Amino acid sequence: MFPVDAKSYGRMAWFDQFAGHFLGAAERKIVINVVFKPMRGEEADAHAAHAAMNLELPPQFDYLESQIREPFLTGTSFSLADLAVASPFASPSVAGHVLEVHPFSDAADLTDDVRSWGQNRHDR
Repeated sequence: MFPVDAKSYGRMAWFDQFAGHFLGAAERKIVINVVFKPMRGEEADAHAAHAAMNLELPPQFDYLESQIREPFLTGTSFSLADLAVASPFASPSVAGHVLEVHPFSDAADLTDDVRSWGQNRHDR
């Protein structure tokens, strides 16, 4: 989960922060307005959810695409970076709303790999 070499550890720490501050901020706008507000009978801000999905996330996916050079964000081993980046996609999918990362194929592969890893751990 935690890389041993300094460069990989630094990338892991960065992607953990990137996921929390950038991906997570957009994800929260989507989940609050698409999932939670309707569940509570409140009026959702469709504009905020749409802007997060169509304006905020695509540049972040572009950035992720430029950073995925190996099977995982820190190299050849799964780390906290991969889990952190895939996590913002988990909350909406649990509620039945899948955030599409296509046509960002490397980011889509990464999130699918993390989902598979989590499912395999759960099935043990």
